[in-house]
Amino acid sequence: DVGTLLSCLSPDLQVLNLGYAKMGTMLDWSNYEVDLLVGKLSRLKKLVSLSLADIPLTDMHLRSLLPHLKVIRCLSLDGTFGDGGDTPLTDLGLKAIANHCPKLLSLSVNYQ
Repeated sequence: DVGTLLSCLSPDLQVLNLGYAKMGTMLDWSNYEVDLLVGKLSRLKKLVSLSLADIPLTDMHLRSLLPHLKVIRCLSLDGTFGDGGDTPLTDLGLKAIANHCPKLLSLSVNYQ
């Protein structure tokens, strides 16, 4: 349950790996759950490493999240990307990464 997961995240968290995490009865993230996740992650100002591999983020999610993660150094967006896995990371998402992650040292956007 995404609510339980989000309630466990400390504001002092520095490393978070949610890569390939499955949510819900269908083991798939709903748009609502991804929106909740992005909202919570936006408040984790000390994150330096974040893996959201195979979580169906969109460019809009990145544009909303990344301005808040000023100290992020490692970002993984591997696996499927986009609403239902059929919307690819576009230039808008890459531009958000470039504009808002000046301390980024490692970026992974491999697709399966």
